[in-house]
Amino acid sequence: YLTSLMELSVCSALPDRKGDEPRRVRIGMEPTFAALGPAHAAVGMNNQVFFHSLEADDCPLAFEREYLGTVDQVILNADFVAVLSEGRVQVHTLREGDDGAQIFPGKDESADVTCMCMSRDFLVYGTARGTISYIFLQEFALINEYRHECGIAKLFPNDSATRLVFVDDTAAGFLYNPVVDLARPIPRFPPAAIRVMWDSADWGVLVVHDAKVLSVYVYSQHHVSDEGSGGVKPIGQTKLQPGLTPIMAYDGTVISQADNGAIVHVP
Repeated sequence: YLTSLMELSVCSALPDRKGDEPRRVRIGMEPTFAALGPAHAAVGMNNQVFFHSLEADDCPLAFEREYLGTVDQVILNADFVAVLSEGRVQVHTLREGDDGAQIFPGKDESADVTCMCMSRDFLVYGTARGTISYIFLQEFALINEYRHECGIAKLFPNDSATRLVFVDDTAAGFLYNPVVDLARPIPRFPPAAIRVMWDSADWGVLVVHDAKVLSVYVYSQHHVSDEGSGGVKPIGQTKLQPGLTPIMAYDGTVISQADNGAIVHVP
C-alpha cells in the first residue's frame, strides 16, 4: 500500500507475521497501479513500469520497462511478469536485460483480452469472445482453452490455478476445472461481486465479497449438489465492516486492509 505519494510499503498479511516491519520501497513518481510478487514490487503509470527488488534491504530499482500501449494490469510470480495492454498480454521474465516478450493472443487473433491471472506455472486469460486460455509458462504453450457462451469479465484462481472462479458478462459466477474442462454455476452468486478469495490454508473454501456482504462457499470436487453446481455449496453470509477492504482468506479468517493501511483479521 502507498504510505505516501513517493513510498510503497510491503508487509505480510498473515497472522504469525503481523509484527514484522514493512519493507519500504522508494519510488520516483505517483503510480496509478501497483503489483506485488514473491520477490518484486512493480509500480507505474501509462506505459511505463518500474520493478523493485524486495530481496535487498533498500528495495532498489531492479529495472524499468516501457510497453507499446497503456498498461491496464500487471501481475507477477517468482520468475515472470504479465502485462495486459490494449487487449493483449505480454509475458517476459523478471531478469534485467530480458528485452524479449511473448504476446497472447497472437497477431492473427482478436486483441480482446479482458482479464488475466497467473500462478507459478500458468498464465490464464479471459476474452470478450468467451474463451479462457491456459498458457504453460515454461514453454509459452497453449495447453487448454475453454469456450463459454458469453464474454469473460473476471478470473479468480486458486494458488496453483488448477481451479478458478470466473465471472461472465452477465455477472454470473462459475467454478471451472481445467482438468476435465468443465464449468459449473455457483449458486446464489452475488451479482455485484468484487472479489473471490480462495482460503490459502483450506483448499475448498471460497469467500466472495461485494460492497456490503461476505459470502462463504465450500467446494468439493467429488460431490454434485442438489442444485447441480458440482459441489459448490453456499454456507453463510456476514456483513462487511465499513472501512475494510478484504484482501485474502486464510485458515477461516478474512484478512482486510483498513483505510489507513492497517491489516485487520476478521474470523
